[in-house]
Amino acid sequence: MSIPAGPQGPESEADARRRLAQTARTIAAAQRESVMLLSEAVSGMREGGMTWQEIAAVLGMNQFTLLKQFYGGSGVLVVRVRHGAKAIPDPEEEDSV
Repeated sequence: MSIPAGPQGPESEADARRRLAQTARTIAAAQRESVMLLSEAVSGMREGGMTWQEIAAVLGMNQFTLLKQFYGGSGVLVVRVRHGAKAIPDPEEEDSV
C-alpha cells in the first residue's frame, strides 16, 4: 500500500487508517442526515398534493422503490438515477429560460 504524503511528509499506515476512518465516519453521518432530509422533503411533496409517480420522477427513481423505502421507515435514499428517467421540469428554471 502506498502511503500518501501529508503536509508534514509521509504518513504512517496507522495515521492513514485513522484519517480514512474519520473520513468514512463523516461521510456516513452526512448520508444519514441527507436520507432524513430527503424523506422529509418527500413527505412535504405528498402533503402538497404530488403523486408518488411525480415524486419518483423528480428524484429519478422507480416509484415502487420510493414507496418501499418511504413506508419501510429507513428513509429515502437515491442510489442511482434510472436510465432514461425524465424529471418533472422545475418551474423556476422554466421562468428563467
